[in-house]
Amino acid sequence: MLTIYTNGFFNYRNTYHNEQLIPEIIDNQIKRTQIEGLLTSNHSRALDLTLEFDVLCMKYNMEMDLVASTTARNLIYQKLNIPEADRNTNNLLTNFEGSLKKLDLLLYVITNLPHQNLPNSYKRLIKRFKEIIK
Repeated sequence: MLTIYTNGFFNYRNTYHNEQLIPEIIDNQIKRTQIEGLLTSNHSRALDLTLEFDVLCMKYNMEMDLVASTTARNLIYQKLNIPEADRNTNNLLTNFEGSLKKLDLLLYVITNLPHQNLPNSYKRLIKRFKEIIK
C-alpha cells in the first residue's frame, strides 16, 4: 500500500513490484539488489547505477521531481497563479495534480529553470538525450 506524507509526496518502499520485468532490465543480481536498497536511501546513487543498464529512474515522477525543487515550485506557483497563502507542496500535489501533468506547464518550468536547479533525473535525461542525438 502506498502512503502519502503530509507534504503530499509519496512514501515509497524500496522493493520492486514487477519481479518478472526487472531481471530482464537489470540483469545483474548484485547490482539489482544494491539499486533496490538505494531507491529510498540514496536516490542519486541509485540513478548512477541504473544508467549502466540504460535505465533512468526518477525519485518520484516527472512532475513530483519538479515540485521537490524550490525554484521549480516557485515557477509553478507563478504559472498557475496560486496565491501566497496556498503555496505548499501538499496543495500542489493534491489540488493541482492534473495541471502539473500538462505539457505546457512542464515545458514552461523546464525552460525557465536554471540548469543547476533541475532535479538530478532531469539533468541525466537531458544528458542522455544529447548522447543519443550525437
